[in-house]
Amino acid sequence: MKPMLKKQYFLLIIATVVIMLGMRSIDSHLKTDAAPNGIISFEFAGDISTAQAIIASWSGPAIFYAGLSMGLDFLFLVAYSITIAIGCILIGRKLESRWLTLGYWLAGAQILAAILDIIENLSLIGLLAGSINAILPPLAYWCAGPKFILVGSGLIYLICGSITILWHRTRT
Repeated sequence: MKPMLKKQYFLLIIATVVIMLGMRSIDSHLKTDAAPNGIISFEFAGDISTAQAIIASWSGPAIFYAGLSMGLDFLFLVAYSITIAIGCILIGRKLESRWLTLGYWLAGAQILAAILDIIENLSLIGLLAGSINAILPPLAYWCAGPKFILVGSGLIYLICGSITILWHRTRT
């Protein structure tokens, strides 16, 4: 990779991590008995009564933090999906062809993960705005699960690919 591209990719990684840390900080305000895992509990509420109980537990400033988290997640989904997708392609190019093919598939999967994240966020924002549409919690639930699987698969690929590259470098 060219030095300028390395620098840009490194800045993209830093931006993704900074946004993630910001979201984790916000999430500390969203942990309640009804939402022990903060916003993740809301994403996986699954039904309207559980979602409403979570929202009710976010009294006062916590509801502001929930909305802020949803807004920041739109920025985060762009950052993480691009970062992981580019990383999968870069790692694949340094390894043999089957790794590259998998890297391209996982890069494309990050676009799907981002789309699922958008649908999930819009569902959750609807609930935060007062909707009682019973389809929104299961829609968020069924988008969140595959999203995490796709993102996790991309991250596992990046870790395994990086280890493989380092292993080959130490053996030569």
